[in-house]
Amino acid sequence: MKVAINIRHGGFGLSAAAVKRYAELKGKIAYFFSANEDEKFAPITIEQAGQDSWFTVFDVPNPKEIDENELWNKHYIGRDYNRTDKDLIQVIEEFGSKVNTDMSEIKVVEVPDDVKWHIDEYDGVEWIAEDHRCWDQDGEYGQI
Repeated sequence: MKVAINIRHGGFGLSAAAVKRYAELKGKIAYFFSANEDEKFAPITIEQAGQDSWFTVFDVPNPKEIDENELWNKHYIGRDYNRTDKDLIQVIEEFGSKVNTDMSEIKVVEVPDDVKWHIDEYDGVEWIAEDHRCWDQDGEYGQI
């Protein structure tokens, strides 16, 4: 199974061009906006988004017309990517290093299909860890 992870301090994020391509594969149009609180939801071009990794993308042209909860839950592009999503993997493989931002370096890792796994991270650097059993100080069993 192919899994996308970030191997650089900063966190998982795609370049503006990669987000646009991801949206296209999902059958959506990507509209880019400033993530600056002073200019919340101010439209920006993809070129402007490409110069700064802090941008927001929705599939609606005017996010101010949508209820905040619905906006973030239904129209936001790029929140909590499914790291095994075939469209995400396709974009990463198509774009190569151009998928990255100044805060990310995205790689695709092969994990055997029979392994139960999760993504761990420290300071934005991620790795794939096999699930295993663990016990806390009270002797309570759980799984990571």
